Amino acid sequence: MELSTLIEAIGPRSVRGRADTDITAVTYRAEAVVPGALHVCVPGFTADGHDFAGTAVANGAAALVVERELGLDVPQLVVASSRAAMAAAADAFYGHPAGLVDLPGMTPDSPEIKYDKVADRRAKPVVLFPYGRVANSPGNPAWITQKKFGPFAGQMLIGDQTQSNLLRVALQKIGDVEQGSVMPFFEGLESGVMRPVFLPDGSLLLGQTGRGWQAKGGKVAALQHVVWDGKTVAPQIVAMLATPQGFRIDLTQPLGDGVSESILRSALSLESWTYRDAPDYGSPELDMHDETVKSLVISADRKSIDVTLASIEQKVVHPRQTARVYHAKLASQTLFDANAQAELNAYYTLHVFPAAK
Repeated sequence: MELSTLIEAIGPRSVRGRADTDITAVTYRAEAVVPGALHVCVPGFTADGHDFAGTAVANGAAALVVERELGLDVPQLVVASSRAAMAAAADAFYGHPAGLVDLPGMTPDSPEIKYDKVADRRAKPVVLFPYGRVANSPGNPAWITQKKFGPFAGQMLIGDQTQSNLLRVALQKIGDVEQGSVMPFFEGLESGVMRPVFLPDGSLLLGQTGRGWQAKGGKVAALQHVVWDGKTVAPQIVAMLATPQGFRIDLTQPLGDGVSESILRSALSLESWTYRDAPDYGSPELDMHDETVKSLVISADRKSIDVTLASIEQKVVHPRQTARVYHAKLASQTLFDANAQAELNAYYTLHVFPAAK
């Protein structure tokens, strides 16, 4: 694919260098670069991908996506957000069969690029947003890169237009597989949340619109400003993480001293399901069932719950099924000393459980 096609998909603020360069892949890890790759330099919480751009070029990167120009002799696409640009580039290059019409000799009707021929070539989704439960029309993401927004540094925020809410996403990498959990964060916002933006002081702006569709918030448009007071931390699920025997649920606040394993067991419910992955719209929740919890262990600081499942078998119920979604729900008002909402929820997208050590 020619770089100019990806430039059109990404919409960079500026382009330095030739746009007729041939691109063979889209990468974001310098060690994964192949000759001819468009390499995306992503700033992270502990490391900045721009610092490894030289390695990427040495490994054969033909062009870079950057948030600031670098002193390297390859074409560079300068963007406001490398992460957002990476999603657009990957979608244009890999993501949807419609993008394959740019291959030589292909047309929209070519049998070589029909869904069944290309489905196995797509990247697996890292997280799923259960339709109707937490999201219908997700907006743009924003990453929490500072410690000025509670104990959630390194997580992603994403809002939903229909639900008028804001979600947190915590990622987990197991070997080469990326997966993670989705936690409801803010509910009852004024309109459809399309763009969260962090300001230099660490506060958050939420750009919202109804866009002509119905949003639960009810307003045509809104702009809300969220500022953390630096001290109040309500009981929340920080993240749900996969373990060899099940899951670990990390909390912002310790469970109350009087909460025993039996009380916790009665407060926790865990269900799971999968979806049908297909080119047409929507899927029912397939193989929905309650998971049997074998045991629960509360950590010494009472801020983590280890959940051992009776079974971690991943049944195949459809030839084109997605990852499995595990939904953990805590009836939380009686579990904490104060300020707990009625329930806490987390949705984990599972491709694999970690191997036992």
